[in-house]
Amino acid sequence: MLPRPSPLAALAVAAFAVVAPAARAQTLVTEGEPRAGRVAWWRADLGVQRGLSNLVETWSDASGNGFTLAGSGNGESQPEWLPVAIGGRPAIAFDGNDWLLGNGMPTGSYSKAVVATLDDLAWTNNVVSSMSHHALYFGASPYARLFHSGDLVQSSVGVTAGVPFLLVATYDALRGRASLYLDGQLVGRVLNAPGNWDPTLLLGSFGGAWFMKGKIGEVALFDHELDVGELNALHDDLRRRWFAPAPVLEWGERPRPGQVFQRDLNDMADVVVTGAATSAGALSVMLDVERDGVAFWSQTKTLVYQPNGRAPFTFTVPLYAGIHDHEFVATIDEGRGRRVVARVPNVTVGDVYVVHGQSNAQASDYWAEGLANASQDRWVRSFGTASISGATEYDWHWDRAEGQGFFSHAAVGQWALRMGEHLRMHHAMPIALINGAVGGTSIWSHQRNDAWRADPATIYGRLFLRLREAGVDQRFRALLWYQGESDASNPPSWLSGWNALRADWAADYPAIERVYVVQIRNDCGAGGYDLAETQRKLIDTWSDTQVMASAGVPAHDGCHYLYAGYRDLGEKLARLLARDFLGSNDTAQLDAPNLQSAKWTDATKTKIKLTFRDASANMVFEPGAEAFFVLGDGTPVVSGSASGNVVTLTLAGPSTAFKMSWRGHPFDGAWMRNTRGVGALTFEKRSIQ
Repeated sequence: MLPRPSPLAALAVAAFAVVAPAARAQTLVTEGEPRAGRVAWWRADLGVQRGLSNLVETWSDASGNGFTLAGSGNGESQPEWLPVAIGGRPAIAFDGNDWLLGNGMPTGSYSKAVVATLDDLAWTNNVVSSMSHHALYFGASPYARLFHSGDLVQSSVGVTAGVPFLLVATYDALRGRASLYLDGQLVGRVLNAPGNWDPTLLLGSFGGAWFMKGKIGEVALFDHELDVGELNALHDDLRRRWFAPAPVLEWGERPRPGQVFQRDLNDMADVVVTGAATSAGALSVMLDVERDGVAFWSQTKTLVYQPNGRAPFTFTVPLYAGIHDHEFVATIDEGRGRRVVARVPNVTVGDVYVVHGQSNAQASDYWAEGLANASQDRWVRSFGTASISGATEYDWHWDRAEGQGFFSHAAVGQWALRMGEHLRMHHAMPIALINGAVGGTSIWSHQRNDAWRADPATIYGRLFLRLREAGVDQRFRALLWYQGESDASNPPSWLSGWNALRADWAADYPAIERVYVVQIRNDCGAGGYDLAETQRKLIDTWSDTQVMASAGVPAHDGCHYLYAGYRDLGEKLARLLARDFLGSNDTAQLDAPNLQSAKWTDATKTKIKLTFRDASANMVFEPGAEAFFVLGDGTPVVSGSASGNVVTLTLAGPSTAFKMSWRGHPFDGAWMRNTRGVGALTFEKRSIQ
């Protein structure tokens, strides 16, 4: 018995209200029999609207009746269009968490036909089903089943994983006769079966759950029980289209659609393609690469079969970094002309950055402003999902980076997206951003499970999996970290966790050259003054680490930021990355001013001179910033002035203090900063000389 759908699935029904079809139109495609009574028809070689990495957005009805199937719009549950799959033809791949939903299922007599393969027979494998009532599925077995709120009939013959099949289910409402046909043979029949009342159609799932792991090439719906002649015509047509002999290849390493490769120090990346022909008779494999639609690189490898029946091949393609899309097309020669066996679009070379931490690194659209995705750009991409609910291994797809979402496909956060757009716009470089941040987390939540570093139940493991599957774990050059609010009460513990994390990163991500830490802001972590000081000191203990101030970033709400604040932070960090990795000429006053010394100006101890490390800095002291200094004896600071890299503070009177602090403040207000608008790093209990 197929389980009933969850309440969540019921919500999905509401989101896809049943819409009556348009008036019967002339068939859009002349190929295909039988035609009489065909109410909907989907073919993977026709009408598939897809995104950057071949994720399916919509699948149009080739019958002309307007029953378009739609994806969720979320890459975690969108199937992928494969240009070469079943019989050398395209198919839609469902990875065990995907679905397409629409309407068109007849509620009286019907027939539904599908050409598909199953990758794993242990899955429920709903192939052509619905949101709540009818299903054509396998139930974790090789045997197809037809379901109308209960199993009606089960096939007496099973399918084999990885082998294409043609499955037809028919139902005669007058007789209550339900039948199953597998590869043209009757394999099950029952009489007096109840009818179907559900017009929804769901491919790859039932009720938003109980998914399929496999591929679908074609689906057709008819408004009657097909007779023998119609079944024969359908069988012949589908066999001719999908079951012609096709070369069999096993792929090893190859790029994914939309992939960004990290450039090396020569502004290049070597893209490796490996595989083996496993069907006899192939003579050679050719790999052609187009750049922006123009032939760029081509190589042919003669195939030599080994005693195990495999003929391996390897290609190494040198690609140059820059705003260029490359399409990889592999063809095989079996002595009867060349045949396409793989096609991978939108591959590019640029820079890959990892963003990590807690909620201010996640940086979602907390105020629902809807502004972040104005920075979306096809050259600013991400990989996989930021989900924390187990979807990591169902989303191995590249896509345009997304700035507003929470724990979702390609989500990178607001400041990261603006940072990527800024780099792409000013330096003509594709940018990949992978964000593993999780809000409200201590640094100890981010530690590695040393017994299983890829543990998907951990923050560390999920990010590790994404980086490894993206092919960048050994290549990306910088990591940006904004975290610490949750550890504000225990700086020594945070520092211990930081050191442990850095050791694990060094082992697992050896290419990291620089780490950028954003100092936490007063007052999300109950002030967090001592932890902010610990973070400021990272500059002195880690030579590869830079600390950016959150002080001075506008539009602060007391803990997070509105879009204007995250945008400002993204631009400040982009300028650092451009200087350090892209050879930018914009180098002045990009770092946060960092205190070098605090000294009394004379014996009266009524003035303090603050000298900042960057001798070329031009400091600004905004009126009102004096309120955010704290001296050890409580003497107030009443004003300040700036000249070059020196700020001079005037006190209310003589002081006996030995230490002082600059704590900044939440929300907007007056700041101590440089002329580029970069706030001074806060400091705590620094000695006054």
